[in-house]
Amino acid sequence: MIIFYDHFIYKNKKIIFLAYSNCICGLILPDFKKGKVPKIKETPIFKHLKRHLGNLSLKREKMPIFEMAKDALFSYFSFKTSFNIPILPVGTPFQKRVWQVIQNVPFGKTITYQELAMKAGCPKGQRAVALACKANPIPIFIPCHRIIGKKTIGGYAIGLNWKFFLLKHELAYPQSGWYLNSFFMKEDV
Repeated sequence: MIIFYDHFIYKNKKIIFLAYSNCICGLILPDFKKGKVPKIKETPIFKHLKRHLGNLSLKREKMPIFEMAKDALFSYFSFKTSFNIPILPVGTPFQKRVWQVIQNVPFGKTITYQELAMKAGCPKGQRAVALACKANPIPIFIPCHRIIGKKTIGGYAIGLNWKFFLLKHELAYPQSGWYLNSFFMKEDV
């Protein structure tokens, strides 16, 4: 099975898109501080796809879906609050159910892992939904950065600096209803 990929540069950061069947199935972001992107096959996202889809090969190719994804990310960073891009989240039925709920969390808003568990039909499954968030192969498009703990910011598979950055970005959106608080006072972000 072939996974197609391409990349683009946004503010000196290389962002890699993965596609299968003309849908985005992966988004690989660089290390936040260093800007370095690991080799695709060494990323948790590629390993996740391989675990679910079997033997995979990579092929770089320019495709319309990559242009759509690039435009969607530019729009996101210009405060467009929703996406209309074909994605193909690859995972277990439970993970897909959790990711579907996450896609309904509005731009500029957050919910807790406990709230996510309730909405996903697994009221005592905070840890299970946190693991589903960690396995999310399409960050930003499936905005798991909007899921936080009751008392902490929670985790983020691609690094807390990205989570802080994305949440701060959405906090700047006038309709977010958010105010800066101690979660977001990280000096190095």
